[in-house]
Amino acid sequence: METSESLTFEKKFQIIEAYKSNRFEIPSTERMKSNSFDNFWFPQELSPWFYLKSYEDLPAQIKKRYNQLYALGTNEVFAIFESDFISEILQKKIESSNLDSNLRKVMQSFCDEELKHAKMFHQLNKIADPKLYKKSSLVLSKSANPVGLAILFLMKKMPDLLGAWIWISFFLEERSLLYSKYYLHDKTNSLNSTFKEIHKLHMLEENYHVQLDEVIIDKFYRPLNLWKRKLAAWMLYRFVSSFKRPRRLSLSIAEILRNEFPESVQKVNACVNELPSLESNLEFQRISLGADATIRFKKMLCKFPEMEKVILLLP
Repeated sequence: METSESLTFEKKFQIIEAYKSNRFEIPSTERMKSNSFDNFWFPQELSPWFYLKSYEDLPAQIKKRYNQLYALGTNEVFAIFESDFISEILQKKIESSNLDSNLRKVMQSFCDEELKHAKMFHQLNKIADPKLYKKSSLVLSKSANPVGLAILFLMKKMPDLLGAWIWISFFLEERSLLYSKYYLHDKTNSLNSTFKEIHKLHMLEENYHVQLDEVIIDKFYRPLNLWKRKLAAWMLYRFVSSFKRPRRLSLSIAEILRNEFPESVQKVNACVNELPSLESNLEFQRISLGADATIRFKKMLCKFPEMEKVILLLP
């Protein structure tokens, strides 16, 4: 007799299979280069500085450059997560676990597509700002919290012990769908067309990745004993908390802005100094962690009592 878990997977597998027609190839370099990059690259409402009073005092040129750098930094974060974190853990699970053939199949597709997405984001960044990425594909993400990086490294090495990895995947992938929706529904026509196309393509496959995340939680997280689940909840709480008070990416961006616009150092510093206010900015918290960004994530969290504190972080 089939369990409710297997029935859930069979239903979701049908949905996942239906998304196959949406899979894509990375656009050519020539196609990516075909649009002007002298405009905004990221939805302003999703960038933290947009909610700072000091941001209003920045000259228009610096606002645009901040927006471009935030777009590049976001792409870096997605690429690192997809190529150096989740795909490595998924591959380890595929090779070491006793999996249903259908689940193995979609997990391998998931893994391969994550690597493709990372390549696509790195390629876009190098085309959009070749000078910044002349020496390395990682520039803005270098200021990442070393403690956070160490925890992510340990998760990769011990995914059976540190089960927060799939929740982090779920959180970031549903968040990426929010970004894509803002690109697609841009009414200002001020966003770069290549960035819009890349995020639209990303959404096509992330839609079913979010579906698969729910299956993987049932497969790999639910069976963990309680102390492992409480440890995962603590790690996830720390991770999600960082989105309530974003800082690291802003520090890297501010450093570049100071170098490029030395006459406006004080105005840039004012934005950095005001960053702690974001934690109490209800509008920023709603758009960053509200239902539009976390509705499926929150619904899944509610099935696990140990995740109560994480739920309380979400507006």
